[in-house]
Amino acid sequence: MKKILVLVGGGTKHLAPFKEAALKCGVQLEVGSFNQLNYTLDGEKPQVKCGTRNLAEFDLIYFRLVGKRAEDAALVSAYAKDHDIKVVDQVYHRGYSYLPLKKSLEMKLLVENGIPLPKTFFGTLKQILEKAEDILGFPMVIKGSYGKQGHAVWLCKNAAELKERCAQLAELEKEGKRFFAQEFIKIKERTRVFVVGDKIIGHITLPTKWRKYVAKTYGDTPVRPGLAERDLELSVEAAKTLGIDVGGVDLIQDLGTGKVYVLEVNSAPRWARFKIETGIPVEEEIVRYLASL
Repeated sequence: MKKILVLVGGGTKHLAPFKEAALKCGVQLEVGSFNQLNYTLDGEKPQVKCGTRNLAEFDLIYFRLVGKRAEDAALVSAYAKDHDIKVVDQVYHRGYSYLPLKKSLEMKLLVENGIPLPKTFFGTLKQILEKAEDILGFPMVIKGSYGKQGHAVWLCKNAAELKERCAQLAELEKEGKRFFAQEFIKIKERTRVFVVGDKIIGHITLPTKWRKYVAKTYGDTPVRPGLAERDLELSVEAAKTLGIDVGGVDLIQDLGTGKVYVLEVNSAPRWARFKIETGIPVEEEIVRYLASL
């Protein structure tokens, strides 16, 4: 039977549903933390372990959440490659110099593969201040390439707000953070689509950060019939493009034009609300997928 290891940063208590799902599905699965990784250098080829277990004992390793543990993920990925162990997400097999991927590279890959994204300008804050208005107009959104889950995102409604925001972010840029500007899309909600492998397991509707601003500024807008099946399939294409096997993809539809865009692809989505609203056992879906690889 295939041996699976689920790794996460920090504690493993919240991985208990994976153990339960594995038991229900008849799959051999263990959970571990990046905090448990260790190896000894003593003149021989080292064995990378999670606690006392050599990672080479496993057939597949799933990174539930990497976050700031990129160094640990790189160590595991390299060891897995040397021992023919599959890693999920598959992006960790692709050889990029920095993983997880930053948004600046994610967006470039998506557009190069025909995935529709809002018009975007990436550059230094000075370049954004000088060029973004002509390219995007106002309002526009400033985002940090390091942000996840809606963090590091700011709305600029005019030139004065843009200048003030760039000044506020200058210290972060000196620390190595990068930023980009993006056109503002008129939306009040987003569709979070959960993708496991090539399959959409479900989706839910979530409110957007500036829904009140949109309602106040643009007033009544056309009622859209919702995303069609071909629109939802964009989420599978986007995840596959980035090498993400288990992800949450945010789709948005412009209330004025009806055009659908991919807003974000998250390799470690939260799914508590999704499970409540849909009743779909996410961990079971993931465990079955991992066992099928």
